[in-house]
Amino acid sequence: MRCERCGRDYTPACPVHGADDAERASLPPVEATPLAGATLSGRYVIRGVLGRGAMGTVYLASDLRGPAPWVAVKMLDDDRSDDERARLRLEASVGARVEHDNVLRYLDSGEAESGAPFVVVELLVGETLGERLRREQTLPIDAAIQLFRRVADGLAAVHAAGIVHRDVKPDNIFLVGPAGDATNVKIVDFGLAKHDRSTDEVRDGVVAGTCDFMAPEQALSDPVDARTDVYALGLTMFRALTGVLPFSSSDRVVTMARQIAEPAPRASTLAPGLAGLDAVLQAALRKSPGNRYRSMRALAHDLARLERGDRLSGAHLLGALGDVYVPRTATGKVAAAYFYTRLGLAPPF
Repeated sequence: MRCERCGRDYTPACPVHGADDAERASLPPVEATPLAGATLSGRYVIRGVLGRGAMGTVYLASDLRGPAPWVAVKMLDDDRSDDERARLRLEASVGARVEHDNVLRYLDSGEAESGAPFVVVELLVGETLGERLRREQTLPIDAAIQLFRRVADGLAAVHAAGIVHRDVKPDNIFLVGPAGDATNVKIVDFGLAKHDRSTDEVRDGVVAGTCDFMAPEQALSDPVDARTDVYALGLTMFRALTGVLPFSSSDRVVTMARQIAEPAPRASTLAPGLAGLDAVLQAALRKSPGNRYRSMRALAHDLARLERGDRLSGAHLLGALGDVYVPRTATGKVAAAYFYTRLGLAPPF
């Protein structure tokens, strides 16, 4: 017989998915792997490949001792550097500090017999917000408000644990459930996260993150905090509601320059039905961190008010005028001056 999910011939049961049709139907599709059947830490049995990234592979595994029979295992390739291995271990440590219904659960970590480090996380079935937006372009307004209120709640819990995610974007927001019909949302991928006890500071001139979703301070390698994630979530909401990013360019340098120097357009100029969300988006996307929502919790509260049809709290009025990002480091000042020049503008500081 042939397994309809991975294409492997089997007798009497597929070595990846087993023989139970109902269970196979509930699992995401996987590719065959030579590691199928290998056991990690005497507990996690590799069954197939869920996906591959630049630095490693994500596997479907069965957990011989856990409360959930299936988990996902993210394993680095054997040839990764010591810095990359340390980053994965830090990701596992950071992720394990947060427990919230809207945040991916990090369950365990260890090393394979080859020495490759791995982390174990809960298995999610569904699609990322990025995948859905590439298919459907935008979200309905009511669904978007509910979804992003949950994301903001999850990020507020992340920040309460002393962590800044640093890579909030549609591809790191997972919609749990059938494609197009999510029943829950999870924030995933803490690979770039920064926590308050970490000595992992971004080196001068080194930018960590995704440029389309970077706050000005992140683009300039200035210190980041929870308000950096507020800005990134504002960009994510803008993209999901309008179908476009406010500062995107085919030239990444221009994108970063616009993040630093240009005010965000009002979403309602692109989609008139979004007038009720303009104030929230504008407050999330202000250049100076002090002019944004003071916390992710404040943003979550305003999204909850919109969800109920109530008036906003007034938190969105902070810093509505004179919004300019002033670099906080010498390196940031030099970089900002270059970016302003790239746009044909004189630096205002």
